[in-house]
Amino acid sequence: MPRLRRSKKLWCAFAALGATVPIATSAQAGAAPALGAKTTASTSATINWWGWTPTDSAEATAEIAVFNKVYPNIKVNFKLITIANWVTALRPALVSGDGFPLIVMLQGSLAGQGLDNYKAVVEVPGFARFFINSAIISGGVIVLVYTCSMLASYGFAKLRILGREIYFWMLLACLTLPEVVLLAPLFTTDQKLGLYNTYWAVILPLSALQVPFAVLLTRNFISGLPDELFEAIRVDGAGPLRTFRHLVVPLTRPIAAAVIIFTFIAAWNDYLMPLVFEQATNMQTITLVPQFFVGEFNDDQTKILASAVVTAIPEVIAYLGLQRLFERGLTAGAIK
Repeated sequence: MPRLRRSKKLWCAFAALGATVPIATSAQAGAAPALGAKTTASTSATINWWGWTPTDSAEATAEIAVFNKVYPNIKVNFKLITIANWVTALRPALVSGDGFPLIVMLQGSLAGQGLDNYKAVVEVPGFARFFINSAIISGGVIVLVYTCSMLASYGFAKLRILGREIYFWMLLACLTLPEVVLLAPLFTTDQKLGLYNTYWAVILPLSALQVPFAVLLTRNFISGLPDELFEAIRVDGAGPLRTFRHLVVPLTRPIAAAVIIFTFIAAWNDYLMPLVFEQATNMQTITLVPQFFVGEFNDDQTKILASAVVTAIPEVIAYLGLQRLFERGLTAGAIK
C-alpha cells in the first residue's frame, strides 16, 4: 500500500479522534484487526476508526470525504466508529442502571426485603378495588376521547364547515390550560351536579384535557386519506355518519392505537384528579397506593418503588400489544 500522505489537518483529525488506526484488507473480512496492523495489499481496505468524539464529527466527516476521494481503495468505516463509541459510553450506565429510570425503579423495588416489597403492596387494604377503579376510569376516558376526537377530526379534515379552522385553533388553545388551574372550578361544578366521589368526577375532566391533543394527531392522519375514497362512497349514497362508520373508522386504526395508548397512559397515571375528587376509600385509584408507605417522619422508598412498578405493568402490556399500530399511526400522522 502506498504511504498515506495527506494534509496535516486530516492527521490532526485522526489524532484527535483516535490514537491508532487499525487497517484490514478484504482478505481479513469478518476478523477484527489488531491495533496498528499494517497491510501491503493494494486492493480495497477498510479503516475502522474507533476513537470517536461526537463534538468533532462535522469536521471529521468532511475530512473523511476528501480522504476517500484521494484514496478510493481505502474506506473509513464511519458507522462502526459511531456505534462502537456510543456503546462504550453507555456501557457503565447499562450495567449500573444510572440514567435509565425504569431500571433504577426496578432495582430499588427489589432492595431491602426483595420480593416482600411487592407482597406488601398487594396486601394494601383495598388494593384490588383501587386497580378496578383505575381500569374503569381509564376505560371511560378512552371511550370518550376516541369518540369525540375521531368525530371532530373527521369534521375538521373532510367536511365543509364554515369557520372550521377557527374552531380548530380554539380547540388547540385548550392545550395551554394546566390541570391544576381547573381544580377549583371543577370542584365547585362537581359539588353542584352531585358528581363528587363518583367516576364521572375524574372521567369528564380528564377526557376534556385529552381531546385537543388527540384531535391534533387524528386530524393530520385523516387529512392524508385520499379524497377519492370519500367521493366514491358519497356517490354510493352514504351520508356523513355512514362515511365515518364504514370508511373513517376502519382506515384510522393505526392512529386510533396511538390515541388509545396516549390516553390510557394519561388516565392511568393521573394522580391529582383522583386525589381531589375521590375522597371515599372505595373510589381511590392505583396511583394513590404509594401514599400508604409515606409516613409523617419517614418514607419506605423500596415499597414506593414497588408500587410504581406494579402501577406501570398495565401500561407496558398495552404498549406491547399495540406497538405495531402505534408506530404506524405516529409516523403517518406526523407526515401529511
